[in-house]
Amino acid sequence: FRKAAIISQPKVRIRDINVSSTYSVGQSNMTIEVDMESHLLNSKEFKVYYELIDPNGNVVSHGNRTFTTDMLKGDNVIFMASLSDALPWNHETPYLYRLVIRTQYEGRFKEYVMRRVAFRDAVYTDGCIALDGRVVDMVSAEAAFGGDMQTTATHLTELKENGVNTIIVTGGTQPEEFY
Repeated sequence: FRKAAIISQPKVRIRDINVSSTYSVGQSNMTIEVDMESHLLNSKEFKVYYELIDPNGNVVSHGNRTFTTDMLKGDNVIFMASLSDALPWNHETPYLYRLVIRTQYEGRFKEYVMRRVAFRDAVYTDGCIALDGRVVDMVSAEAAFGGDMQTTATHLTELKENGVNTIIVTGGTQPEEFY
């Protein structure tokens, strides 16, 4: 009926990862905030590592920080990555990087988390949306989706072929395939 997953995490775990990036030719920046949570009653020292891997599989940025747990508390570990030749993400060139976060305690790696991230700069000014400095024309259409996955995919493909890049959903909740 629906997909479900059960995961097990260590007592000191990654609760969340927040990534923000800016893109400009010659200098792009990414801030990686790893939200750590501890369920321990005593203080322990952990290391948090990150690797940023480009679409070609090359590690383009990496680093680590020491994180000391506090009794039943959480804290943020922040990394800054700066690239001079980042590949931008947009509808024409959807370059995605892999961000890998690892935690280590007493020489053993405890947790691995991977996320897809991108460099882009989206700005709304003067009634226009600009992506990486280029104005994007918004072409919208009202649509409601129903039926099976194939019907939904066909409908979305038709809208895209007609230049639609914004959908105004009508008819309430849509099938999971749409989202």
